[in-house]
Amino acid sequence: VKKIGALHATAGTTLAILLISVAVPVTISNQAGAQESLTVWDGVYTEEQAVRGEQVYQDECTFCHLDDLQGDSFATPLIDDAFTVRWNGSNLGDLMIVIQVTMPADRPATLSNEAVADVIAFLLQMNDYPAGNDELQSDPDGLKSVIFTELAP
Repeated sequence: VKKIGALHATAGTTLAILLISVAVPVTISNQAGAQESLTVWDGVYTEEQAVRGEQVYQDECTFCHLDDLQGDSFATPLIDDAFTVRWNGSNLGDLMIVIQVTMPADRPATLSNEAVADVIAFLLQMNDYPAGNDELQSDPDGLKSVIFTELAP
């Protein structure tokens, strides 16, 4: 059982989380290059990966983001327009970095790349993006070629 007091971030941590979560989606790192971009509509994760991600989410994220992904007064929603509009036009590499650097709030930067990729797969599933045959990469640079688009092309 987690102690409530342990999850309250310091003012400095709260400010850092806020600044990163606002700045990264605005700073789109859509780089031109040899890699062809995919979107979240291209089935970029597997059902199995989303199942693993749900378990990580339940273990690490529900205290603040809640079981329904709606968030509390401190944590932002991870579902519906609050999530999809916020990340629209960015890429999954940026999303991975924000999660890696800021989450969980009581012990940031403790989740493995694989766990974060699995959580992203779960978030995509919960926001009705289709699954495919290949798992999301667990490398932030590799995920920069996957563009988050709110609406299907």
